[in-house]
Amino acid sequence: MKHSEISLIKKFHSQLSTEFRGLVDTCIFVLLATGAIMTFNRLTPGNIGYPYALILGLKIVFVFGMFYFIRAKRHLNFISKFSLTEHHEKPKSKGLTRFLNGYNIALILGLSVYLLSNLLNLIYISTIS
Repeated sequence: MKHSEISLIKKFHSQLSTEFRGLVDTCIFVLLATGAIMTFNRLTPGNIGYPYALILGLKIVFVFGMFYFIRAKRHLNFISKFSLTEHHEKPKSKGLTRFLNGYNIALILGLSVYLLSNLLNLIYISTIS
């Protein structure tokens, strides 16, 4: 490949990445807004007990943790693109720390949020019936 073709591909990749990031940010905002509306609708009748509130609090903590890890990972990826040279290798972590870094912990938290959402739905249905 020619140097001009490589620079054209990098420019296209950069523009595509910027547009996709905007789409992801919009989706995150929509998810948070609809989640807040649904939470408000479930809590306003006042017939939800302490287990529901406790699990909801845990779910909210997991959601904020997941968003924090994703934002931190995104920021580190952005910084590493511009600060690391091609010959500099990233340090390789091993074992549990490698498993719990970045996107893996976000996946675990995401699955936990999904399961907690199902549990909250079961508690809500059993409360109103």
